[in-house]
Amino acid sequence: EKKREEAMEKKAEEDRKKKESLAKNQGEATQGVEEAQLPTALSGWAALVKRKVDRNWVLPAGISLGEEGETIKVGFVVASNGAIMDGPTLLEGSGQAALDNSCVNTIKTSVPLPPFPTGFNEPEQYVVYVFRALP
Repeated sequence: EKKREEAMEKKAEEDRKKKESLAKNQGEATQGVEEAQLPTALSGWAALVKRKVDRNWVLPAGISLGEEGETIKVGFVVASNGAIMDGPTLLEGSGQAALDNSCVNTIKTSVPLPPFPTGFNEPEQYVVYVFRALP
């Protein structure tokens, strides 16, 4: 029994190290809603959107990231219920189709987004989502 527990712990440690290694090789991805153009009432909502999109975005294999990494911007119009009414559209690409497409597709697969908070009465909001792939 003790040997089995030790073997399981060792495997868990190996898996953790493998994931860390993969993350380093694939680059670190950070992103979020561009809040400069968002009403302040949506800042909490933007954090919820980021959390959902973060869970869905996977850097494609074979992407080469320069020293500064890559920044990709995707624009879309979201309704108060979290549905996307227009877009998503690539606004600023990396020049790498696989990376750019992964960003646009991640927005699509993240629908429905969280609904707007109570008290924000606009029917829709234009959003720019910034993806950052860092080496």
